[in-house]
Formats: sequence, C-alpha cells, structure tokens
Amino acid sequence: MIRQHWYLVQQLARYEVISRYKGSLLGLLWMLVNPLMMLAVYGFVFTLVFNARWPGLIETDQTGFVLVLFSGLIVFSFASEAWTRAPSLLRENPSYVKKVIFPLYVLPIVALAPPLFQAVVSSAILLLGYLILIGPPPAAALLLPLVALIYVVVVLGVSYLLMTLGTFVPDLRHAVGTLMTVLLFVSPVFYPLAAIPAPLQPIVALNPLSFFLETTRALLFDGTPPRFHLWLIAFLGATLCLALGLLAFRKARDAFSDVL
Repeated sequence: MIRQHWYLVQQLARYEVISRYKGSLLGLLWMLVNPLMMLAVYGFVFTLVFNARWPGLIETDQTGFVLVLFSGLIVFSFASEAWTRAPSLLRENPSYVKKVIFPLYVLPIVALAPPLFQAVVSSAILLLGYLILIGPPPAAALLLPLVALIYVVVVLGVSYLLMTLGTFVPDLRHAVGTLMTVLLFVSPVFYPLAAIPAPLQPIVALNPLSFFLETTRALLFDGTPPRFHLWLIAFLGATLCLALGLLAFRKARDAFSDVL
C-alpha cells in the first residue's frame, strides 16, 4: 500500500521538515545548531562539572565520553520525539479522518521525517567528531544502518499504537511526555547496561531502547557486533511491534470519526 501513496508521503514529509523551522532566521540550519548545542551542554555538564567517565574508556579520555554520550542521545531522541508526537497525530488533523480517501496510515510515517532527518544530521556530526578525535570507525560500524532500520521499524510500530490510543485517550500525550523523561534516565543513555546492579540488568534489558543503545555503542566504539540470537530477537521483535501497531490501527480505524 505504501507504494500507492509514496508521492504523498514524500510531499508531506518534506513539508513536515521544512515547516518546523519556517519563518525562523536560521531555518533548517537549526537542525545543525541544536545537536551542536546539545553536545556542548552535555559535554560541559558531565565532563567538567560531574567529571564523569565512561567505563572502559581511558580515565582521561573526556572527548571519548562526550562522543559515547552523544551517540546514546541521538538514539533516544529519535524515539522520544516520534512517540511524544504520535498520540496527537489524528487529533491535530481531524479533517483527514473525515476524508475517506485519505490514507491515515501514512501519518506516523510522515511524522518520523523530522526526527529521522535530525538523527541523520546529528549522526553526521558524530561521525565527523569521531574521525577527528578518534580516527576511522571499526569495520563493525558498517552494521549500523541495519540496526537503524530495525530501530525505525520498532519506533514506527509503537507510533501506530500510540496514535490509535491517543485518539481515544487525549491525556495520553501528556503521559507519554512524562514517561519519556523517565525513560531517559532508566535507559542506558548516560551509563552502560553493565553499570546497573546485576539483579536489575535483565529488567532494564527488557526496555526495547536498551538493545539499540548498547548495540550502537558496541559497533561504533568497541567494534563488537551482537550475537546472532540478539539480532534475531531484535528482528522478530521489530516485526511483531509493527504488526501489533498496524493491527490496533486497523481495528480502530472505523471508530476514529466518531471520536473526532
């Protein structure tokens, strides 16, 4: 079905990205400024104020810590922005619901465009910093696009579910915003999974973000790919997540117009 409406998806996605900064002096340059500011602030706070160190890095390697931290923030921010917006997608566009010919299923896909574009820009900054401060990435880093693809599928599946539930429960958008703040600190963003007490590690590992955070850092900084069974679990989990999200959307599709 996505092929039938690919042109529509492209146009709406382009509009989503451009309209976000339309009217501002810097325009799309904000997508470059924002991650640089975030990198500078977190680097200052964690390396100079808290004097934090990442386990496994040389104690004096502050630049390495900043890059590791930045990579985790890129991964988390993509899901956070997409999921925070998802519950409001249909409520922001009630006219689309009334139009029988409009393919509502494209809305979560289109909504991924701004955070995905931002993640690409931030990743380019990360790669540039990596090349300057560390050198060429390990060969295992070539697997990062595959990790990103699986991750996008997971985020999209959850977005479908949140969009569906948010249409019937308006307060969900506020709850998700609060939940993402909590998730930022209970996910291994500012610390590795190994730093968590052993009894709690299996619980934190159930967080779907944990695999992608840990795998991204392992591929980029350690050159260590995950074991095959973890790839398989991630692939099957992403497929199941998307299937459940689409199923919930299709089951509730006819009731959207009654609510809105």
